[in-house]
Amino acid sequence: MNEFTFTEHLLELRSRLIKILAIIFSSSLLSFFIGEKIISALLHPLLKNLSATTQTSGKVVYLGIFDKLSTQFQIALYFSIIVTSPLWLYQIWQFIKPALKSNELKIARYFLLFSIILFFSGIFFAYFLAVPLLISACLNFGLLNIEANINLSDYVLLVCKILILSGLLFQLPNVTLLLGLLGIVTTSTLRSKRRHIYFILSVIAAIITPPDVISMVLTLVPMVLLYELGIIAHLVFIKS
Repeated sequence: MNEFTFTEHLLELRSRLIKILAIIFSSSLLSFFIGEKIISALLHPLLKNLSATTQTSGKVVYLGIFDKLSTQFQIALYFSIIVTSPLWLYQIWQFIKPALKSNELKIARYFLLFSIILFFSGIFFAYFLAVPLLISACLNFGLLNIEANINLSDYVLLVCKILILSGLLFQLPNVTLLLGLLGIVTTSTLRSKRRHIYFILSVIAAIITPPDVISMVLTLVPMVLLYELGIIAHLVFIKS
């Protein structure tokens, strides 16, 4: 473990922050020029549901003259933060790495790697399953045979937030591992509270999914698997 003065820490932090901002800024510029393709991909689940249902018709609209431009700027920023996450997480890793001991370094490497894998797994899960289910439920809820005028900016920004939230929710194994490393929970505690956690996850799945059993199960199963993965992480890293 290397020793740094307070000033050296501040200079290193400044250097890493500048690099992170440069990564996000440059990738945002590149993302802006493919913004149409990104927005089209985000609109795909909505347009597919609108064309599939015969009871609800609708179209995507924009309300202000600058709406499309401002939306594309915001989407470029969201997209760049998501896609370049391995790069700016690496910068954070390089900053904290000198403060870690050799045994902590090994755990931290796995922690960082699995954080990235779980984050992108959560995004894929939301895009291909959660978002289409949510759209279908909303379009088929309440009054039917009416036309929906869906605001472009509101919709795509909502989808971006759902994707990021799902990526964060998929960090459950890492959260349980971190709590174990801090001595807050133990493997035996996670096992003994399994039924209580399953009940809580079932309630969450029932709240965030359409009112049918299949959708709830499809959402609940990954959450349960993530919890079990957290227990396995405890057994592998903490006991070793």
